[in-house]
Amino acid sequence: MKNDKKSVLLYTEWAEPLRSLPLEEKGRIFDAILSYTENGRMPKFENPATDMAFRWIQQKLDENIQKWEETRAKRAAAGKSGGAPKGNSNAKKQEQSDEDFGVFGILFHAYERMACEMIAGKRCGKSSGVPVIRPTVEKLTKSRVVRGEEIGG
Repeated sequence: MKNDKKSVLLYTEWAEPLRSLPLEEKGRIFDAILSYTENGRMPKFENPATDMAFRWIQQKLDENIQKWEETRAKRAAAGKSGGAPKGNSNAKKQEQSDEDFGVFGILFHAYERMACEMIAGKRCGKSSGVPVIRPTVEKLTKSRVVRGEEIGG
């Protein structure tokens, strides 16, 4: 039962059954947990109490491996289908208007349009056919608009 799982969950509920075991046996169980999760090989223990404790833990390990395989299969299927299901309204991009950003948004977009017009040398925006390109910060900070000079002069 080799799987591609690269991690393992440890549960605090395992502490109680392991408390009575010596530290050396706890170490053997820990090694067995990692080995079992990685390659699916069932460990052999000389101590019956250690064997019993591991078999109790093994049930949870098997559940986690099964959940992982199901999740992996779902993700692979979603990846093959190309993303969000059709009709998923959450997957659609929603355009944000200036009002979504309040007064700051309105001022920012007006400033952005002015900077675009200054750099492009003509009217920018949807109606003109020239898209408002967000100029770099460097261009904006060097612009006459930021320095408070008149536009077009």
